[in-house]
Amino acid sequence: MLRGVRVTSPLRTVLDLPTVVNDHIVSSCIEQWTIERKLSLDALHEAVAARSGERGNARLRAILEGRELGRTITDSPAESAMGRLLVKRGLQAVHHHLVAVRAGATFELDFAFPAERVALEIDGYGIHLRSFEAFDDDRWRRNELELDGWLVLNFSGSAVRRSPDRIVQQVRSALELRAAS
Repeated sequence: MLRGVRVTSPLRTVLDLPTVVNDHIVSSCIEQWTIERKLSLDALHEAVAARSGERGNARLRAILEGRELGRTITDSPAESAMGRLLVKRGLQAVHHHLVAVRAGATFELDFAFPAERVALEIDGYGIHLRSFEAFDDDRWRRNELELDGWLVLNFSGSAVRRSPDRIVQQVRSALELRAAS
């Protein structure tokens, strides 16, 4: 109950959604609620497996099987979009790769090609400019990665939506540059 109204959990809602809305809306809800950690992909997969034959279940199973990111959970819609773009274009990056730099710090990269030491960072305006300290920390972090031999490419969420071909070209160029050296 929420303010006197009966409500369901995000899991139950997603199980019911395919009976009343299109696949895009179902997929969007799954993405957003996993990002917000309101929905567990493992629990959703278990529930779908247990509901064989239920109305809407075949559509939900197809949506989950067609999810380009598999069971990967991202931190933002922009990161999800970047992950889908990379998979669709055949660029197999490691998601949330941890890097320990010589200076002693450990950083988590949004996406990485560890063998080539190429990092892809998705920068949201609000997240990365939440404070002067956070802004400064991002600069120090990038410097440490660069000094440790990483080539770091930064992309905004809007760039992922508006310029996917340009992003793919830059990522491929970075990988080629590293392969040639």
